[in-house]
Amino acid sequence: TEMSTRLHDGRLKVFSTVTDFFEEYRSYHMRNGKVVDRDDDFISACRYAVMSVRHFVELNHVPITLYSNAQHSGGWMAM
Repeated sequence: TEMSTRLHDGRLKVFSTVTDFFEEYRSYHMRNGKVVDRDDDFISACRYAVMSVRHFVELNHVPITLYSNAQHSGGWMAM
């Protein structure tokens, strides 16, 4: 599936601390060509996000720069 492919090639990353996701992923399976949708809230949300990627549109790409030098003393959000 698209989700499995993205997990394996690194285009989809899940923090290792999201243990519920990995428990569901291990028990994720199909029966008669259909996904068995039992106790799969994390997987369903992830699958929905992956399938929605084709609809994403980059509206305005603005690079973000975080300043850490002395001239910007108002914290990481000060410019």
